[in-house]
Amino acid sequence: TVGALGSPARGIRPLDVAPDGGVTLGDPIDVGENPMYLAVSGATGVLGIVHERADGLVSTWTLEGDEVREFGAPGATGAADPCHLAFDESGDLVFAANYSGGRLSVHQVAPDVAADAILAVDFAGSGPNAERQESPHPHQAVLDAARDRLLVPDLGADRVRVLALTELPRALDHSDGDDITVHAGAGPRHLVVAGDLAVTANELDRTASILDLTTNEELGWFSVGDDVEPRGLGCSAIRITRTGIVLIGDRDADALRALRF
Repeated sequence: TVGALGSPARGIRPLDVAPDGGVTLGDPIDVGENPMYLAVSGATGVLGIVHERADGLVSTWTLEGDEVREFGAPGATGAADPCHLAFDESGDLVFAANYSGGRLSVHQVAPDVAADAILAVDFAGSGPNAERQESPHPHQAVLDAARDRLLVPDLGADRVRVLALTELPRALDHSDGDDITVHAGAGPRHLVVAGDLAVTANELDRTASILDLTTNEELGWFSVGDDVEPRGLGCSAIRITRTGIVLIGDRDADALRALRF
C-alpha cells in the first residue's frame, strides 16, 4: 500500500506454497493505486480489490496462473477509503466497507461492466475515543449466510452493523435497532462467524468479543495479551481453525495471537 505503515507496495504478488512448505514470492503486479484488500469469489474465481483512496474504487480481475487480467472496469464506491470487500455467494455482487466515508457500498460484478456502486448504506454514530471514534468507521463486510445477512464491524461506533440481504439487488435493509452493540471503546475491526456465535478482533482496547448471532448481543470480551506496551495499533485480522483456535493479528506486538475458543 502507500507506506503509512511499513514500506510502500508496488501492487499485488502471487505466493506459491510447495508441498514441502517452501514458499516462492512472485513479482509485483500493478493493479492500480493503493490496493488495500483483496478477495476471490468462491463461485466465479474473480478477484476483487478495494483501493483505499479519497475517491474509493473497486476493481475486478481474472486470474490465469500468475497473470492478472482486468475483468470489469473499476467502479467508484462514492465514499472515502474503502478498506475491505467480500463477495456474495453467487459472485455477482461485492460489498465494500468504506472506512472514512462511513458507508457500506454494493457493487455489480460482470465482465466489461464498471463496478460502480448500485446500492449504499450510510451509518451514523460515534464512540468514547475522541481521536479514533469521531464518526462511523466500517472496517469489514462478512456474510452471515445462515441468517441471510451481512455483518459489518464499525470501529467508530462500537457496533456490528447488521444488514438484511433478502431484497438484493433491489435494496439493502438496515435498522440501527438490529445492530449488535459492543462494549464502549472496543473498536471492533474484524470478525469471524462460528456457527451461531461470532468473535470480533477489537482494535482499540486489544480484546476479543464473543457475540450471540441469534440474540444479537455481546456475551463477553477477553484480552488478547497484556505482555506488550500498546502502541495504538491494536488488533487486526481474525480467523478460526477447524479445531477451535482463534488467530488474531496483534500489530502492537508484531505477532499472531492464538486463543482457544
